[in-house]
Amino acid sequence: MSAELHSHSSPSGDNTSDQLGRVENLLCEHLEFAPCTEHQRIESYDDQLEILNAAHLMATCSGMELTGSLLPINHQNAFPLIWKPREQDGGGPRTNNQDPVAQIARLAMWDDEADKVVQSNHPNMRQMLRDRNLDGEDDGGFAKMLDFMDVIEVHPPEMIFLDEQKTRELKNPDGNRMLPWMRLIASGKRIPGVVNTDAHYNFHGSGALRNWIRCSTDDPAKISTEEMTSRLQTGQIVMSTGPFMRVSLSDPALQVDAQIGDTVSLSSPEATLNVEIQCANWLDVNRVEVFINGQPQPELSRRRSTHPDSFGQGVVKFRQSLPLKIEADSFVIVAAIGERLQLGRVMGEKEGKRQPVVVSNPIYVESPR
Repeated sequence: MSAELHSHSSPSGDNTSDQLGRVENLLCEHLEFAPCTEHQRIESYDDQLEILNAAHLMATCSGMELTGSLLPINHQNAFPLIWKPREQDGGGPRTNNQDPVAQIARLAMWDDEADKVVQSNHPNMRQMLRDRNLDGEDDGGFAKMLDFMDVIEVHPPEMIFLDEQKTRELKNPDGNRMLPWMRLIASGKRIPGVVNTDAHYNFHGSGALRNWIRCSTDDPAKISTEEMTSRLQTGQIVMSTGPFMRVSLSDPALQVDAQIGDTVSLSSPEATLNVEIQCANWLDVNRVEVFINGQPQPELSRRRSTHPDSFGQGVVKFRQSLPLKIEADSFVIVAAIGERLQLGRVMGEKEGKRQPVVVSNPIYVESPR
């Protein structure tokens, strides 16, 4: 299922985008699951979908973005939440402008600790993990936030292709969330990554970033919020600007192939990594990389220029089974990009300049019990 987990309209108070227009934008971009995430209030898209006679085309649920003033670290989404239309903020929690840990904990415990997805939005990873006042001195950051979050925004996804040196050369090195996210996972904190538009405008606002979430149905009318919550919490997610990707791990010890988000034990360090990438006819990818424990594997790198037979020209741009050597207590991520390519005018003047990119969440390999 194609999902957008963070967008806004006029109820958020910081834009003039009509909420009906936001829902139209989501529908026209074929987003199939989109919780309502307005600033500071629990809201719903149900009325707009009813007006459009489109409830069967997009699953949704009530939610919010809780927006504390300590930026950018203190913004968190949560869904589903119980919407109480005639109560202050739709019955949602208040902010804590000084303490992001207290705020995200309050959000996670809301509705009598009911199960929900808590998402950290556009964080400064350095501030979160080690340097709360960004003075260059390690002070532990706001790392206790990790105890309450289910997923974390790590866009822009193309940053996964930059190494540490190239990241340091950026005008804003903190803009690369992909590398610290992979280091976080390597440290043992399995927080799945997501990408979202945070759209505040309706014209080409939604669609340029999306999440492909594994689901038991391909019919939006049959999507359950409970299943989406579980799939997100377990990292069964592909992050994308448009390309679609499947990744699986094959091994004789497995009765069925391991999928994205799974944790498995293998019979030996040698396995097979199966990768398939599909694109609409205005997209393409020309480079595929495999990362083990956050480190690229040069022997598995594939480019159209060096491995033309590995790439296709139709809907399926790449379909290969790659020999993988991976030890226990490791994880594997696959990423692909259309280098020197753009999404093009289908996505509008601004977002159309983005590159086609797709990044998987990890498959985890652990020691046999």
